[in-house]
Amino acid sequence: MKNLFLGIFLLVFLTGCSPEIWKVVASEKNMPSNILEIKKDPSESPNIDSLVIKVTNAEQLTEAWDYFSMEKKTPKADFDTYDYYFVSIRESSSCPYKLKDVTVNDSNEEINFYFRQKAGSCNSDATPRTVLVEVEKNDAIRLENASIIYHSGNRETRTTEIIRGIE
Repeated sequence: MKNLFLGIFLLVFLTGCSPEIWKVVASEKNMPSNILEIKKDPSESPNIDSLVIKVTNAEQLTEAWDYFSMEKKTPKADFDTYDYYFVSIRESSSCPYKLKDVTVNDSNEEINFYFRQKAGSCNSDATPRTVLVEVEKNDAIRLENASIIYHSGNRETRTTEIIRGIE
């Protein structure tokens, strides 16, 4: 009986403390000014202006930080362990999105960013938001596409982007 309780305790402890493969490093109300020039609108709904850029070294991070018009100090980064993704979206100013999860689908060579919107009566404006996400390098190998999944109430919409590098 003692071993059963110990086994359950270890299972709960290890499951509850398993590390996430991601974390938000920065989030600001900015977006590149030329997003409409460089990005083609998705052919399927929700036709949202969004952009995903991956950076893998300090020089790219500094360049992307300026490109996305981020205002705070450039964060420290560990490029030996992590890759970094700038994810730009548009959101309602009264019901902003919050990044809730990041998953990797190896078979589709895709990373998924799950955003959830605060419930309530939302303005229909489209204000910018850029989130810098740190993802474990070993979990993000060979990814070509990024899906941005928007949860709003009981509704889910999705757009897929090609992961770009900073040019």
